[in-house]
Amino acid sequence: MTYDQDYSGWIMRKYLIPMRTVYHSNNFEVIMMRKYLLIIIVLLSCISAVAAAPVANFSAMPTSGNYSFNVQFQDASSGAPVAWAWNFGDGTINSTQQNPLHTYTFSGIFSPSLTVWDAGGANSSVTNLNYINSSKPITNISKLDIQGKPSLVLLQVKTWMGKPIPTATVSIQGISTTTGTFDWIYTMLGIPLDEAPIQSTLMTGTTDSLGETEFMMVPTTKYNISVTAPGYTFTNIYVYPHDLQYTIIANPLGGDGIYVPPVVITSGTVNVTVRTMKTTPVLQGINITYVDSSASTTGGFINLTQDNTTLLLSFPIVASSFTLDQDVTVPVGGRNILVTVTALVGGTTVKKSYTVWFRGAPVTTGGFDPQLVMWGCMFLLIMTGMIAGATTSPQVSVIVCLEAWIFLALGWLNPLVDKIGNDKLVGLFMLATLIAVIWNIREAKRQETGK
Repeated sequence: MTYDQDYSGWIMRKYLIPMRTVYHSNNFEVIMMRKYLLIIIVLLSCISAVAAAPVANFSAMPTSGNYSFNVQFQDASSGAPVAWAWNFGDGTINSTQQNPLHTYTFSGIFSPSLTVWDAGGANSSVTNLNYINSSKPITNISKLDIQGKPSLVLLQVKTWMGKPIPTATVSIQGISTTTGTFDWIYTMLGIPLDEAPIQSTLMTGTTDSLGETEFMMVPTTKYNISVTAPGYTFTNIYVYPHDLQYTIIANPLGGDGIYVPPVVITSGTVNVTVRTMKTTPVLQGINITYVDSSASTTGGFINLTQDNTTLLLSFPIVASSFTLDQDVTVPVGGRNILVTVTALVGGTTVKKSYTVWFRGAPVTTGGFDPQLVMWGCMFLLIMTGMIAGATTSPQVSVIVCLEAWIFLALGWLNPLVDKIGNDKLVGLFMLATLIAVIWNIREAKRQETGK
């Protein structure tokens, strides 16, 4: 067999002469050439396969805008892909199209990704970090015919427990006064301000799911901000918007809510905050926030017990961080609620408790306004105290203390309790009672000595 007759030998003779070793036996040389050719073909096949593997890549236009805005994604992958899987980074339904059009419907910075496959099943993925910037549109812009550079101000509307109130209507109105920068002097002296709305500055917005809305406001202008939302009332606030963010807290149910400062219970990595608020004469709201900074809570429960004996409600602890809201009925005469938290944290049982007293509805006063009843009681206490002082009668001081305790027990001083707190008022009454007792003892000893 000659080289001309052997095609493999011709290939090797043409391309591998520098690598060929000449042997006396032609047959042995042909066998060696065929082995070399087989190796070359295998290597070329591997190189071809590697070269043909897909490499994912893409572009998008535009990459920023106010939501809702459309983004056209363009596949720029190499290697002849036949299948595509898009992840737009905003938690919405993804796409398998080659060049999809996607709408971003809320604000945020997103990192879309693309995975491609070729006909042989080889795949490649790419993620463009922080590629899409979706911003909240600025719609609340007024025509301000005044000096000053406007700034974007964020207004947050929340409940007393810190929860956002969505779909609340926020209105702001620029106002002017005759006193200008000396408003605070007039306010301190109790002189009413002659205020008038500034034309073309009335703006209205609706809060989103986070309880937020934004306005373009001028720091040198005074604004009247009012909020309305079903089930809540708000007190108008007046601000010069020098800050870029303000929080407006609502009072539930016509402003009858009574806020109690939160109690924080801490043990190791566990922090429990208990907030209470009387929302109606017969309902008391309890808010419990549980936070385990070690994130090692594996179970447990929270119990609400009436008068330390009757179990009202029990809730399982299902996470290392959660918030619980619950309304409880307050019977006539009040109710004592024990909040007990028992948590399994890292194999250790953590138990904490907090007791809160919910007072009942006041004794009926014939339809008189509670504020009027309170001022009537205060007038009676003051007049009795003046009589005690004028007559230097320690016995009358005892009557004053007795009246105060009776009015408190009947609930006729509840508006005053709401203003200064039950603990402070009870402490004040105890101090007054102690002084009256000491006065009577001293007077009795003086009279005894005088005899």
